[in-house]
Amino acid sequence: MHEAFSTKTTSVAFICAVIFGSVAVSTNVENGTYTWSINPTRIQLLIKASVHLFATSSLTHFSKDVPVLEQCIRLIELLAMPGTYRTILIRAGASRHIKYILSSHSHPGLRVLGERALVALDMTSS
Repeated sequence: MHEAFSTKTTSVAFICAVIFGSVAVSTNVENGTYTWSINPTRIQLLIKASVHLFATSSLTHFSKDVPVLEQCIRLIELLAMPGTYRTILIRAGASRHIKYILSSHSHPGLRVLGERALVALDMTSS
């Protein structure tokens, strides 16, 4: 019973992280080419809805589920890109959790996403 519940919770967390990440960006089509950009207004709404807390707590709660970790790290990276909410993300433990994941997992996808997210958190400090 516990395993079935855990699997369902993992799936829901994965889907939520994907949806929140897609809300953070805007897609533009020009001359048949798709481009995306960060939408600061949507990110502000996501922060107000405490999505950053969902993402950081999911990093510890689903520490063995690589797909969930990947999506939550990507979500943190997107939330950090505008630069306005860096302090909030760091206070929520985002950089600490990502550094721990980088030191404890050898999955190449996690390493790339984790390093990018840490750069996004650090770049916004200037």
